[in-house]
Amino acid sequence: MNDKQSAFYGETYVVTHVVKHHQSGVRLDQFLKERYNRRSREALKRAIDSGAIQVVRPNDSAHHPQGKSKASQKLLHGDQVLVTSRRKTEPEVNLNYSIVFEDDFMVVINKPPKLPVHPAGRFFFNTLLVHLQTNGFELAFNSERTFYPVHRLDKETSGIIIFAKTKEAATLLTNQFKFRTTEKQYLAIVHGEPKDDRFSVSKSLGKNPRSRIGLKMYPMPTSEGGQEAHTDFQVLDRRNGFAKLACFPRTGRQHQIRAHADLAGFPLVGDKIYGLSDNDVLILLGDEPDEEIADSDSDASLFDADDNLIEEPGKILEPTAQKTLESIEASLPLPRHALHAAGIKIEHPKTKILMTFEAPLPEDLSDFYEGLLRASK
Repeated sequence: MNDKQSAFYGETYVVTHVVKHHQSGVRLDQFLKERYNRRSREALKRAIDSGAIQVVRPNDSAHHPQGKSKASQKLLHGDQVLVTSRRKTEPEVNLNYSIVFEDDFMVVINKPPKLPVHPAGRFFFNTLLVHLQTNGFELAFNSERTFYPVHRLDKETSGIIIFAKTKEAATLLTNQFKFRTTEKQYLAIVHGEPKDDRFSVSKSLGKNPRSRIGLKMYPMPTSEGGQEAHTDFQVLDRRNGFAKLACFPRTGRQHQIRAHADLAGFPLVGDKIYGLSDNDVLILLGDEPDEEIADSDSDASLFDADDNLIEEPGKILEPTAQKTLESIEASLPLPRHALHAAGIKIEHPKTKILMTFEAPLPEDLSDFYEGLLRASK
């Protein structure tokens, strides 16, 4: 058995963790803390006491939970720790994705905006990964049908994303991203009109531990923990104070294109993280946990916890300088950031043939840009 399996039964979701040999003798709460590191020990203990977490010992002849579990219970090799919860209400998403290519080894998808790729923050079931693994919620979510995302796109970013369908294919595809043998092209619409037709940004990026926005990337020297990052930009068109850019990330850092465009002085249209002050971001997004503002584990929705994903939300959400939520929203010309994964070249994990996959600019971005032309006449 895998060390972790999941199953979805109607409105009940169960994750089964299998205790490995080296974990024998570990307390139940310690075992769980290693897997749900954003949860406090008190939250884990409440879940155990409520019966949401139980231990099954396979050598038990009945193969049933051994009565009510306790946080201090010592686990044995082969024990199964069952974490159960009811499906929670999640924000609506756009599940109108299309399959560009699929075979026994990989599937290539044209992802719409407003669809998280994998579970994070408020999203678990309403994600592309879970929708794929359950065949559109028709099957139980378990290890029988598995997809492996080999790279990622932000929730609001549209375009090409690739999933492997076997572990071997996942390794081969992931290594191509790791060793930078893939070729990726994005399209972006930005504020401002760059003077140069081509320009590049080489700025190492990292997370600022003092930032109240967990996922925001800042310029950071490699000597202080930043990661090398390089993006090439090409201006495709300039129009009425905006520009359409082709973006070629040469490294694969989190939010790299968004952060580099902002550092160059041309933030993406509609970007709620970059191009706004941190205080405005927090006012705009409020105290609702979201993958854009807080780093969260993939099992965040399994049971209730007291985690505030923004520090001291009651204090930092105070509007300053007469800023209001309405005025900040009004400053965003689009409800999502204008970034689209337009194409990728990658070697097939089995045939080794170099394949190219493309996705045209989606309607919301093309309509916005065409509207700029009409407005200028």
